Amino acid sequence: MYPRKYLDIAIKDLVAALLYCMDYRLDRTSLIRQLEELWSREDDALVALSVRSVFDALLSVLKLQAGSEVIMSGINIPDMSAIVLRHGLKVVPVDLIHNTLQVDIDQLAQAINPKTRVVVVAHLFGSVMEMEPIIGIVREHENILLVEDCAQAFAGCSGYRGAGRSNVSMFSFGAIKTATALGGAMARVPGADLRAAMRDRLAFYPLRRRSYFFKRVLKYMALKVLSYPGIYGATIRMLKAMGIDYDAFIVKLVRTFNGRSLMDLIRMQPSTPLLALLLRRLKSYGQSDLDGRKSAGHYVINALGNRSAIPGADNPSHTFWLFPLLTSDAEPLIDSLRRSGFDAASDSTQLHCVSSETGQGAALEVSRNIIDTAIYLPVYESIPTRDLERMVSIVNASAPAAM
Repeated sequence: MYPRKYLDIAIKDLVAALLYCMDYRLDRTSLIRQLEELWSREDDALVALSVRSVFDALLSVLKLQAGSEVIMSGINIPDMSAIVLRHGLKVVPVDLIHNTLQVDIDQLAQAINPKTRVVVVAHLFGSVMEMEPIIGIVREHENILLVEDCAQAFAGCSGYRGAGRSNVSMFSFGAIKTATALGGAMARVPGADLRAAMRDRLAFYPLRRRSYFFKRVLKYMALKVLSYPGIYGATIRMLKAMGIDYDAFIVKLVRTFNGRSLMDLIRMQPSTPLLALLLRRLKSYGQSDLDGRKSAGHYVINALGNRSAIPGADNPSHTFWLFPLLTSDAEPLIDSLRRSGFDAASDSTQLHCVSSETGQGAALEVSRNIIDTAIYLPVYESIPTRDLERMVSIVNASAPAAM
């Protein structure tokens, strides 16, 4: 069975990570400097534990008045909204355009008011939205910061790394992300004063222990082995025989932040071995590494009978980090795909429809439809074309309807 999501890291990189855990000669300051220089030639880079850590640091140093508003594009992970609320701010969501996953520009313009202080747009599923229209609207207001959540949009260090006119752009290298380092984030913050304040804030946090990262590497080494189709299928059958909900089991295994309170978990610095692995991954990873996944994604889109069932199908900048399919009859289709060896799922992601705690903001029809009706197909380069053809034939036979 083909897993719903593959780990984008080689065994040799995981072995290197274990060796980094045992190498106490690693120079943390040098690693951070090399990462920042590699990430940006504009001297505006920051290194952090996670995108959540960067976002929290930003709101911490801004010290916005309670009740100030943060506009967010309609789909993101719950933790991003939780961070906004933790700082005493209000979330105001705006919807997306279905075929491009672009922010609805008209709703964005209408949502801005004197209380707006931050606009956060999240690039989804491996796509990158066109930023110039958004920048044009936000820049009409001097006191509003523009933040790009690019956690799903990494395409190599020669690829997109944020719009130059955004105030903050944030990329994730968590466990299931492209070019994963099992954690870590890179950000660009062009404003010197803001960047210095955020760097000081992030540097104040305690270090994650080497032992934590060592255990994490071992876990994902085991998961990497289990993700090979033959082994994965046998594991799923075993879990079912044991009466274990394997959907919940898999989601829990790959979730980055579990256990203690969110703020305690994100207010930490990455361990030195993680920094070494992140540097290794960024140095060796390029856009060419994604060519196979992009080719598979475009093949499936073109072969499907209902192109409109794929959110973002018309976005010209897409690496297909996830491949959502909207369907009016999810459970039978998922069952059919799984019986044929494709581990499709409706809960492969933590993404949710962003909501306003005040009940204000736009009606998120497109965002809500995606979250409520999407299943996620395994679409990546290691699946042979003949098997992608089989998967497409199953989907076309079900005639999924875009809502």
